[in-house]
Amino acid sequence: MAMQTSPIFDQTAIEEAVRAALGEDSARIPAILAGLHPADVATLCQHLNEDESPALLNALPTEQRAEVLSHLGDIDEERVEEYLEGQTVEQIAKIVDEMEPDDAVDLLASADQEKAEAVIGQLDHEDAQELRELRKYAPDSAGGIMTPEFIQATPTDSAAEVLARIRDEYEEVENVQCIFVCGAGGRLLGSIPVGDLLAASPSERAGELMDRAVVQVGLLTDQEVCAKLMTRYDIDVLPVVDESNRLEGIITADDILDVQADEAEEDMFRLVGVGDSKPLEHPYWERALKRLPWLVATLLGMGLFGPLILHKWFSGTLEEIVVLAFFVPAVMGLSGSAATQSATITVRGLATDEIAFSDFFWMLRREMAVAGIIAVVCALTMMVFAYVVTAMGMESAGPNPSTLGITGTIGLSMVAGIFVGAMLGVSIPMLCHRVGVDPAVASGPFITTAIDIAAQVIYLGLATWLLTA
Repeated sequence: MAMQTSPIFDQTAIEEAVRAALGEDSARIPAILAGLHPADVATLCQHLNEDESPALLNALPTEQRAEVLSHLGDIDEERVEEYLEGQTVEQIAKIVDEMEPDDAVDLLASADQEKAEAVIGQLDHEDAQELRELRKYAPDSAGGIMTPEFIQATPTDSAAEVLARIRDEYEEVENVQCIFVCGAGGRLLGSIPVGDLLAASPSERAGELMDRAVVQVGLLTDQEVCAKLMTRYDIDVLPVVDESNRLEGIITADDILDVQADEAEEDMFRLVGVGDSKPLEHPYWERALKRLPWLVATLLGMGLFGPLILHKWFSGTLEEIVVLAFFVPAVMGLSGSAATQSATITVRGLATDEIAFSDFFWMLRREMAVAGIIAVVCALTMMVFAYVVTAMGMESAGPNPSTLGITGTIGLSMVAGIFVGAMLGVSIPMLCHRVGVDPAVASGPFITTAIDIAAQVIYLGLATWLLTA
């Protein structure tokens, strides 16, 4: 089970060689790809067109094809779906037979459900039973991402017996860094790192070596919780137990890396209102429908309040001091950027449990302190720009206020807008989290609309108060 690594290679040259072989002699494909990691071959498949990619996969030995499809499913699920559509049940069954159970379940999730059941029916009874059990659980639960293959011992087993079992079962399991000690009925009692087994006396019993303080999760535990636990306790293997504390499977570090990447990506897309962790894998109309609610919310907010603010409340100010209109985008843009930065940090902190609602004032103080520094720098810079622009047009300004008055108002508005942006960027996600609404989903449209309205009111309100009194 040595890690396969790829040498430094010329991807363009490899692609050209593969395309040439596909057109002449596909039997040369394995030799061309010799030494490449399956993840690199998966990336190559992603770059090929819809006819070349299946041809490349079909030219690979079954074991290598299974490894490549496991990686391809992480980066281009649609490509895997298309490939499986063109394969027979027997062909897919051969691929599945070469995969780890958790990877096999992921692959079958990309196939038509009727075909997936037919594939499972082609496997031997034990493997089929394993896959059916795993398919019972949601893909984002502990049961859905665990592998049921692990090495266990009983409390009375000697270190020598456990090491012999590791040698016998090494090729059949995904991870052997930790051995789990189980009692009657398979109930989890403790764990033993393999290093401790190697250092122990051959006659020492597993019950004496095991650590009883085992971090564990239930079958229905959300994958994000599993990722947080493995990160918090710095463990590479997480046991999954049923309601009776029977060990059902393990979650390994490579599974959790995928989970963390997926969750971070999902939060990022939700924060900007895309609402989907795979926005490129769906039809245009479906992608549009997922984005429209948040854009419409923003449109309604600004469509209703924007004209009211600009034309009803402050139309006189803008007519009297036309130059103020030039800086509305700058004040709104900087305030919005400050809000987005604070919101991103807050949402991610809530997602990773670095912060909680009880940290509200602590987080607010920190972000306001940062906002203060940013506000001063941006305001001074903006005042220089405003002074130059305003001074250039002051000859025909008539009774307008002084250049210094206008630039001072712009600078003060910039400071206030950035402070309010940072405050909203912390407050809205925290409040959403408090009432049980996903901060990443709700924060985007609320913050965008709120800060745009607030920035305009601050800017034009200060201008009206300071310059037209």
